[in-house]
Amino acid sequence: MNISYALQVYERAFRQKIDIDQSECLVGKNVRSQLADETCELLGVRKSDSLDIYLEIPAHNCMNKSRVFNMVKDKVW
Repeated sequence: MNISYALQVYERAFRQKIDIDQSECLVGKNVRSQLADETCELLGVRKSDSLDIYLEIPAHNCMNKSRVFNMVKDKVW
């Protein structure tokens, strides 16, 4: 199963549309640049170099993990 197919399955299962125009591909620092570029191109999303905000939560914050998890849980559920 590839990522694009998995996203399509998600959309059908949860009746939610993924907005590819607003989606970004964030890869770890140990991933080769060429592989990251190819993956993002395959998915049709732009590559992001930073994770400033994720799920409307600042990525680099000083909150404890439980508080961050609860914020994410509230947004997802």
